[in-house]
Amino acid sequence: LHGGQTGSCAFPFIYNGKSYSSCTKAGDSTGELWCAHNNSYISGRWSYCTASEPRPCHFPFIFKGKSYSACTKEGAGDGQLWCATTANYDGNSKWKACALQEYEGSSNGQPCVFPFIYKNRTFYTCTNEASADGRFWCATTGNYDKDKKWSYCADIREQQQQPDDDYCDSSNEDTR
Repeated sequence: LHGGQTGSCAFPFIYNGKSYSSCTKAGDSTGELWCAHNNSYISGRWSYCTASEPRPCHFPFIFKGKSYSACTKEGAGDGQLWCATTANYDGNSKWKACALQEYEGSSNGQPCVFPFIYKNRTFYTCTNEASADGRFWCATTGNYDKDKKWSYCADIREQQQQPDDDYCDSSNEDTR
C-alpha cells in the first residue's frame, strides 16, 4: 500500500484480484485494517479503518441491505463485534467496535447495578438521559442520586427501550 488518506470505504472493493466486502489487513505491513475508497483499489485512494467513536451504537442498523438489532461480527475482517453508529452503514460507513463490558465513567467501568435510582426515578436498564453524546450509561450502585457512581454501558446490553419505557417513577404512590 502506498499513500492513504481520509474518506469513505467502498464495499465491495477489488485489491490484487480479490474482492473484499469489509476492511482487510491484506498488503499492509503494519497489520492494520484498511479499505479502498472506490470499488477497484487505486494507489493512494484508501484509508485505515477506524471506528467513529464515541457515538453510541444505533439499533437497528443496515449493513449490506440487512437489518441488525445487535452488535455483529458479520463483515468484520478481524472477527470483532461491531455496530453502526447511524441507521445505515451502507450509506456512510460509520461504525465502532462494540464494548463488551461497561467502561469509563466516575466508577472506571464498574458493572451496572439494576435497578438504580436517578433523579428520583427507578431505572431497570441503561439510559442515555442527560448524555451529551447519546451514549448509554448506568449507575454502578443502587442510587446514583446519592453515590454519583456510573459507567458507560456495554454495547451488547439491550438498549432499545424508548426513554419513557426504561424507568418507573418511584415518587408516585399507588392510589388504588
